[in-house]
Amino acid sequence: MSKNLLIVSLILTLTLIACSTYDEGPFFSFYSPEVRITGTWEIDLVLSDDLESRSLSEEYPYKKITFEENNDFTIELEGSTTNTINGTWDFSEDKYDLFLTPNYEDILIQFEVKRLSNKELWVIPHSEKKSTTEPIIELRYIKL
Repeated sequence: MSKNLLIVSLILTLTLIACSTYDEGPFFSFYSPEVRITGTWEIDLVLSDDLESRSLSEEYPYKKITFEENNDFTIELEGSTTNTINGTWDFSEDKYDLFLTPNYEDILIQFEVKRLSNKELWVIPHSEKKSTTEPIIELRYIKL
């Protein structure tokens, strides 16, 4: 009996660990990434090569991002509700990348998602990963 319980516990543990989509978690969620990302997010911390960067936190333009259920987004620049970028958002098929397509330009803003919980969103701007000599910038948002 205890051997069966041990086997079932081991299988359940391995299943839960395998459910993690993102490097930094959460390790298990009942909600899809599309549901978790919906809402308004405010920049909380900017890291440069895993070290807090107060100067980058003050300079980074994407202070607030709102993701709607209908895949629309709004970015408030520099904390101003009048200076915004609007467009559509979507995840890559594997959910590791987040794509923002502004309405007014033919560009694609791409983020690698490191963590997406109900209250935390950690992303790395795609352009920041191209060079090995430049620091890796990680943006950490909290849900309002």
